[in-house]
Amino acid sequence: TLRFIEPLLDTIVDRFGVEDVVYSRDEGKYLKAVVSVAVSEQFYGWLLGFGRKAQLVYPATAVEDFKAYLNTVMGLYESC
Repeated sequence: TLRFIEPLLDTIVDRFGVEDVVYSRDEGKYLKAVVSVAVSEQFYGWLLGFGRKAQLVYPATAVEDFKAYLNTVMGLYESC
């Protein structure tokens, strides 16, 4: 499940297809979409491209894996 600002809806549909995106309104200007995705570093990079405009929120295991990935990347810059 992804949570994102409404203007990203077309981008989400372009990525996952019109028939594979089930979305609903969330707090104010946000939407949530349930999508089928192969979780990978490439997916993480795509998601990070949206900065604070999009967020992975479910399943919890995917969120935890994403956080671990972010920590690994941050570790590359600790000694810089």
